[in-house]
Amino acid sequence: KQSVKAEVGKSTKTAGERSSGGKPAAKSAKSKTAGPKPSTRKPARRSGSNPLLTGWGGPFEMPPFGRYTADDFRPAFDQAIAEHKRQVARIASARTKPTFVNTIVALEKAGRALNRVSRIFYNLTGADTTPELQGIEREMAPRLAQHGTEIALNPELFRRVDELYQRRDKVKLTPEQRRVL
Repeated sequence: KQSVKAEVGKSTKTAGERSSGGKPAAKSAKSKTAGPKPSTRKPARRSGSNPLLTGWGGPFEMPPFGRYTADDFRPAFDQAIAEHKRQVARIASARTKPTFVNTIVALEKAGRALNRVSRIFYNLTGADTTPELQGIEREMAPRLAQHGTEIALNPELFRRVDELYQRRDKVKLTPEQRRVL
């Protein structure tokens, strides 16, 4: 398995070269510096094995750096967007009376997988991008914009939020909840 770090071609300068103005630092006998491995495409993973969508059990729940490649992002985005759409549809179509918890809090909690994939992806493209990642970025930008617009313009969801807003003086809300609403 090749890591994205290897795929995106990290700088081959060592810390010593960066601090000495680009001149190679003296290597110790134990030093083994290798340049980035060439990018090779690997076959698509089975849908349930994408490391971007699995639980991250490491320290501070850090992303699984080194376990994913650029090829994992498209299917991760596809799955995460579909999951978020289902979550929003469930909230919008709920037959219960709208409350702060079952509407606003539920919306806030929806889309966690999409948020996680997006955070990794956009941090990576901002810090160490490649033509392959830029292509994914160009493809995902309009899809993510459309997804956000569909949520913002969802009439059933608007009705729930509006109904709750109209009753804001009749329901017990904290000052923070009132401000969010």
